[in-house]
Amino acid sequence: LVSVFVFIRNILIAFYVVLNVICVVLTLAFFMFVICGWTFGAVEAVGIIVFVGFSVDYVVHLAEAYNQSTKSSRKERAQEALGQVAVALLSAGSTTFLAALLLLVADIQVFVRFGYVIIASTMFSLMYTLVMFSALLMVAGPTNPPPS
Repeated sequence: LVSVFVFIRNILIAFYVVLNVICVVLTLAFFMFVICGWTFGAVEAVGIIVFVGFSVDYVVHLAEAYNQSTKSSRKERAQEALGQVAVALLSAGSTTFLAALLLLVADIQVFVRFGYVIIASTMFSLMYTLVMFSALLMVAGPTNPPPS
């Protein structure tokens, strides 16, 4: 929370970013342990730790775009932010997804699992960022102008 606040300089947006990351990590854990039926081991522990960083990337870009918007209403600021970064986020997610597909055909099971986790983490991060986070900003985002 502190590092996000230092970067964004808005405590409410920083809180929403952390909430978004928590949702992604919990959904990813549900995918790994409930849907896939994996047991918690070294690979899964490393995966969860690494993919916390993955889940921050997309939402921080959208948060910064929202924070820098000079529009007056929440909806306008969110729309402007989405207009600035949504295509870039989807492009980044697409290339990550396509690269991870190659891991799914590996002979080594660890790589296959990482492929599934990369794909799931990317999809969940994009989903929560572009749907939940942007909706949250439209409904309850700060309306104050960005700090100088």
